[in-house]
Amino acid sequence: MRLDKIILENFLTYEYLDYDISKKPLLVQGLNKTEEDQESNGSGKSGIFSGIEFCITASNSRDVRDQELVMFGMKEAKTKLFASCDVRKESIRIEWLIKVKGSNVLTLSKKTYDGEYEEISFSNVNDGKKYILNWFAIEKEDLFNYYIINKSRFKTFFKASNKEKVELINRFSDASIIDGLDKIDNTELNNEYNTIKSNIDKIDGKIELTQDQIQDESERDVDSDNKTLKESLESQIADSYKDILDVKDEVKEFIQLQKDDSILLDDAEKKLTAANRKVTNIESTFYNYELELVSSKSLEDQIDTLSTKQLKVDKLLNELEIELSGSIECPKCSHEFILDCKHGTVEEAKAKQSKANEIKESIEDKISNLDIEIDNIATENKIQEDKKQELQNALNKVLNEVQLSSRQVIKLEKILLEHKTDIADCKADMKKYDLNIASLEADIKNIGTNTSISNVKGLQASLLSLKKQKLELEDKLNVKGDEIYLNSQWSNNFKQFRMHLANQSLEAIEFHMNRYLVGMQSDLKVKLEGFKMLANGTFKDEITAKIIRTVERTFSSFSGGEQGRLLFAAILANRHMINQTHPYGGLDFLSIDEVFEGVDSLGLKKLVGSAKKLNVAVMIITHVTDEEVNDDILLIEKINGISYVKKS
Repeated sequence: MRLDKIILENFLTYEYLDYDISKKPLLVQGLNKTEEDQESNGSGKSGIFSGIEFCITASNSRDVRDQELVMFGMKEAKTKLFASCDVRKESIRIEWLIKVKGSNVLTLSKKTYDGEYEEISFSNVNDGKKYILNWFAIEKEDLFNYYIINKSRFKTFFKASNKEKVELINRFSDASIIDGLDKIDNTELNNEYNTIKSNIDKIDGKIELTQDQIQDESERDVDSDNKTLKESLESQIADSYKDILDVKDEVKEFIQLQKDDSILLDDAEKKLTAANRKVTNIESTFYNYELELVSSKSLEDQIDTLSTKQLKVDKLLNELEIELSGSIECPKCSHEFILDCKHGTVEEAKAKQSKANEIKESIEDKISNLDIEIDNIATENKIQEDKKQELQNALNKVLNEVQLSSRQVIKLEKILLEHKTDIADCKADMKKYDLNIASLEADIKNIGTNTSISNVKGLQASLLSLKKQKLELEDKLNVKGDEIYLNSQWSNNFKQFRMHLANQSLEAIEFHMNRYLVGMQSDLKVKLEGFKMLANGTFKDEITAKIIRTVERTFSSFSGGEQGRLLFAAILANRHMINQTHPYGGLDFLSIDEVFEGVDSLGLKKLVGSAKKLNVAVMIITHVTDEEVNDDILLIEKINGISYVKKS
């Protein structure tokens, strides 16, 4: 793959740049005619590489925000990079629109060598970034260390951590074809092996114990031991009989307590029955009093009826009195009469008035009698209510007695159940003691058979069985040990194979480093060591870089120019290895910014001379402005704040 062209608009100090990338080594020099005190600095030398870097990786080594890549005073910048791949016979165009405000816009296009550019679709900018890196098929870390190199991100091979060196070598060694094959898990086998070994150790302990028992049995005084044993058994029998007597006494106590508590329970149940009977009687009497309560409702209804009649009579009397008061007496015959009388003549009206007064008096007498009767009923009801309250108080008292008696009954029933359980436990204990006594008596009878010879024979049979078990386990242990050994050998073989592949890559890097050093007319040599199988079977993957000039020396002990040659050789060697193992032949481009500051003009000349042998685009930024260094110079001038390519 190669980079063909870079176009920049309003990017950093470039108002417009359209640059075809040359396939040859170039020293990039700068001339700042805007700030006279800056000479080469700030001329825009690294701006081209920042554009290339941003197009491919969507990042910049200046450690600034994307908006700060836009030329001051402008709203947006554009970068456009063209790249080609001869293996796939296709080209890609990467276009970025970098905005001061808002999100950046990415546009990707691709074409075959005999076709037209067609836009590539992707769901979001992140997917587009991934597409670019996948097209180049080079890790971003490798791009920063071996293709688009800037001092701020560059990690020199000589000062890299061992982990970083190993990861780099593993990429070249193609050891991925055996990934995981050297990782043999013997955990289960080791667990089984340790379990068998633990069982053998346990059997060894039993064998040792049995042998001691055989020795002791052969030497002991059987008669004396039997006598002692018999005395011990008889003592245990006596203790068991004593225990039985104690338990029997406990049973007697529990039985007596059971009888006493049964009597108390009977009394409590009788009290409860009597109290319940009282409750029934009181409730019956209470009900009778309820029935005896007399209602005065009918009498009150009669009073209401009489009061209505009384109102009517009063109304009639009032009318009659008004009519009679308006009577007229004739002066001639003294006859009384009423004009427009509703109730007939005066005599008839007076007769009605007299009758109405009688009715009124009768009604008043009846109402008075009814009021007296209602008062009598209220008095009787008050007496009945008082009796009911007395009964309620008595009922409450009896209910308390019922509650207390119920609690006492429940408590005594629980106690009796506990007594029953205690008695059952005691009987079980007595049975256990009886069985123990029988067993002890049997042991006494068998004392005569406890001879030293018979015991030794039994122990020897046991010992023979244990030794047989041990032999079987040792056979299993040997089988497991062989399996573990074979698995470990398999793992070691693959480790050695991986080590062989890695060491081949290490030797290749060493060879190319020294080849490039010779091309730079340097007398330095690099020796790379690592990936060894130690005597204890462990694998050492520590990589060390030794630099030799007559004697071995450290990287830091050399001058800036010599360090620059070593760094350039390491970059070219590792870049060569990456390209060699790349599916599309790698990337034929290398830019180096601010890495060779300590290299003088002669050193730069040798670096460029070495790079010419690569026949690829190599661009080395330098502050050296001596045009004698090399004819191949890319000169950047900055005039009035705008950068231009003056010489290429």
